[in-house]
Parts: sequence; structure tokens; C-alpha cells
Amino acid sequence: MAQETSFSSLRLYNWYALHDAVPVDDRSLTLGLWHLHQTQERAWLTCELLERWPHGFFTRLGAADPAGCAHHLGLPSERAVCLHQVHGAEIFTPEQLPARGDALIAREPAVSVWVASADCVPVLLASDRYVAAIHAGWRGTAQAILPKTLGALQRQGIDLTAVRVAIGPAIGLHRYPVGPEVALQVLDTLGIDTPQSHLDLKEINRQQALAQGVRPENISVSPYCTYDHADLFYSYRRDGRSGVQFSGIARP
Repeated sequence: MAQETSFSSLRLYNWYALHDAVPVDDRSLTLGLWHLHQTQERAWLTCELLERWPHGFFTRLGAADPAGCAHHLGLPSERAVCLHQVHGAEIFTPEQLPARGDALIAREPAVSVWVASADCVPVLLASDRYVAAIHAGWRGTAQAILPKTLGALQRQGIDLTAVRVAIGPAIGLHRYPVGPEVALQVLDTLGIDTPQSHLDLKEINRQQALAQGVRPENISVSPYCTYDHADLFYSYRRDGRSGVQFSGIARP
């Protein structure tokens, strides 16, 4: 399986900005490990790292709710579950719902876990015994929601070197200016104390996963920017009040 380039310097890592201008009229386009699929009714992304697990990063096209997305993946729509998201770092299982949080972990096959996003980072995790879906905005990233979810898996006996991490479409570095207070809160999770004018939340979550022991070859980051690809994705920064797209995964 192809591996993606690993960059150690957050300041120099601008790969996504170079690739955010994907020609979205080409629906057969494959970028690295990411594949865009489209039917007459909907469009969605999959990641080769997760090919063993039913999953999808759905777009704004024809994906109205998690139940419909699950049905499209051949999963029971009645077993598609999601949280009331609050931009935090609380983690739940389907048995604990309804709940207010931003990460869901599931063990039972055919139960699909889903998060909604519109510029925030959707992250799907896969292992032999568990899957997880994470909503990581800047607040959740600053509260280390991805490392906390990986820690929860580790406490269940999961070897983090075997966990697969797919970081989905989100706002790109060049479209995400932030104030110094926000930048410092987020970058503090990586031990960086110099504020930056823009944040790359996808790359920061990648760095957080690496710090927890996930192997570089087991992490893949979508090259799509939700702001730039208006025909595919909702974007709160671009449109103000907007809809959301759903990302989810289940055990086979």
C-alpha cells in the first residue's frame, strides 16, 4: 500500500495548501489514498487505509442524515448513531446515548458511528475490535480529543501502532486565519509556544496522533478543503450559517 510523505516541521508543512485547488469537475479523480465516488444521488470519499471497514466521508450532495449515509454503505440505518456535538472532548459509546459530546467509539459490528462537520475535522479510527468517529474543531483539537480517544482505545487493550487514522475534509491552512489566543491554545498540544496567523487543523491532528504512537503509514489526511470546494462541501467560514456533511464508520 502506498505511504504518504511524513513531514516533521509543522511550520513547513503546506502540502494541503498546494493541493486544495483540486479540479472538482473530475469525479474519477483519485488523490493519494483518497477516492471520490459519485452517483446521481450523492458523492462521498473513501480512504484506502480503511478499506476493510465500511466507511464514508460524505459531501453536501445527497447525504441528509447518518441513517441515509449508513444505508448507502449497506449498513443498517436503524443502527447509525451520532451525538449532540458541543465542540468539546467527551467520548461516548452507543450504549450511553443520547449524550452531548464529540467522539463515539463502537465495538459491535454493523453499528455505525457518525459525526457532522462543516470546516471542523472529521476523524475516523479503525482497529480490529473498535472503530471511532471524532469531530475535532479548534476547541476539540485544543482539548486533545483525538489523543483522548486513542487513549480510550488503548485502555481497552488496543495496540495504537495498529490503529488506522483517516483525517477527513476540513478547512485548509490558507483559509483559516485565527487570533493568537486560539493559535496558542491549539499549538500548546504540540508543545509549540509561538502563535501563528493560520492553523492547519488537519496537520495538527496528524501530529497529535503521531505523538500517541500511531505509525505514520497508518495515518492519511484528505487533501480536500471544505472552503474551496463549494460544490462538494458546506463551509461555515465561507457561507456563515451552513449545513453539515456526515462522516462515519462501522466494524465489518
